[in-house]
Amino acid sequence: MIGEYQVDHKMKPHIVLIPGAYHSGDAYDTFRPYLHNHGYQTTALTLPSMGAEPPLTSLNPEVGYIRGKIVPLLDEGHDVVVVMHSYAGFAGSAALRGLSTAEREAEGQSGGVVSLVYLAAWMLDEGKAIRGSGGASGGKLGSSVMREEDNRLYHLDPVNAFYQDVDPELAALCASRLKHHSLPMFYIPQPYAAWKHIPTTYLLCTEDRTIVYERQLKLIEDATVPIQTFTCNAGHSPFLSQPELTAKVIRHAAGEGIEVS
Repeated sequence: MIGEYQVDHKMKPHIVLIPGAYHSGDAYDTFRPYLHNHGYQTTALTLPSMGAEPPLTSLNPEVGYIRGKIVPLLDEGHDVVVVMHSYAGFAGSAALRGLSTAEREAEGQSGGVVSLVYLAAWMLDEGKAIRGSGGASGGKLGSSVMREEDNRLYHLDPVNAFYQDVDPELAALCASRLKHHSLPMFYIPQPYAAWKHIPTTYLLCTEDRTIVYERQLKLIEDATVPIQTFTCNAGHSPFLSQPELTAKVIRHAAGEGIEVS
């Protein structure tokens, strides 16, 4: 990892949760208490690309929105841990240029992004796009579960793709909330790899049908800096199927140093 971060238990870092494609921030509703119960404040974002009309064709609205939520927390003196699921690994990374603790301190500013957590997420190097890396094409379920229409990408079988190991009632609720995603986002090259500059943790999910385990391993293998990894037998949404474990991974990344098992 890029250095180590030790938590000040008097003021734990603020956790910013960024959802993947098609999802809004309410995807984290049932998960957030697992962090709140351990003294963390959280903010869950809904990216502009989710259900955008017209669909986005530039990454700028995503970057501006994410920075608009994180920078005020930093300016208030908070340390921040950014948690990114799936597509959010791309958009979230792009938005964090200059926001690390070291970079903020060098500018005489308080607060900083102290840690990143990728949950079965796209952790891409600069210049690589999600589509060019094998993403947004249906994963193990194949391209038949995807529909493209006028710069919109729809997922036609989200329960099997995202929630096969989630409680069926919760899976159905989450699926009912999904909207299309802006298709051009998947073709845009990664402009900034934040994981090169901020301590990073990756939660690998062996039963993921969307970003398959082998693809996740390749992302780690291709990384040019050490990445702390944990592995679980979850599908694509570990914060829903294994929330206690996922919370432990985040708490560990936030500096608690707790055992994750």
